Amino acid sequence: MNQEFPHRYTIRRLQVLVFLAGFCFTANSYSPVKAETKIFRAGAFAMDITPVEFPVIINGGMLERKAEKVVDPLHARCLVLDDGATIDGSGQIAIVVVDSCMMLRELLDEVKDLASSATGIEPNRILISATHTHTAPSTMDCLGSDRDDRYCQFVVPRIAQGIQRAQKNLVPAKIGWAVGRDDKNVGCRRWLMKPGKAPTNLFGGTTND
Repeated sequence: MNQEFPHRYTIRRLQVLVFLAGFCFTANSYSPVKAETKIFRAGAFAMDITPVEFPVIINGGMLERKAEKVVDPLHARCLVLDDGATIDGSGQIAIVVVDSCMMLRELLDEVKDLASSATGIEPNRILISATHTHTAPSTMDCLGSDRDDRYCQFVVPRIAQGIQRAQKNLVPAKIGWAVGRDDKNVGCRRWLMKPGKAPTNLFGGTTND
């Protein structure tokens, strides 16, 4: 389900924002902002990328399989950050996490080009990664599965639109962080074994792996 972050501006503040937006288009596109007026902003949007046409190829297994229905929705979670250093927003960056197993560089370049054209954010300032879920449509040939071309044509513009929506949601923000642990549900799958005890890797043939 898509969720837009609510705006809590009064009508007066909205008028001011509209005026400033108009000013940005008429001012020198590379004019720096005075230090005392710099405002850090953040905008987020969760774009629904759940497939709408079935069956769809699923990768992440050793054999190709197909899905006939949706169990849980898939999203491209988009975050746009603006350091407020320039009037034209050239200091903006976008970070996107996509519910997908793996994605080709060529596909990501398509997304970045579309998003850049719509937002003005340079492609080299857009970072996209995958959650590595094994139950999402295949966007690349891997692990015994072909890519689902029909889904790729659907998801590329959707991710780009998510970045655009996140940019539109930019509001003054603060940076924070936290650390957590979940030892009960999360564990490392790597085993530390004595030399000579590990079996031969069935896929690569590596001994003592």
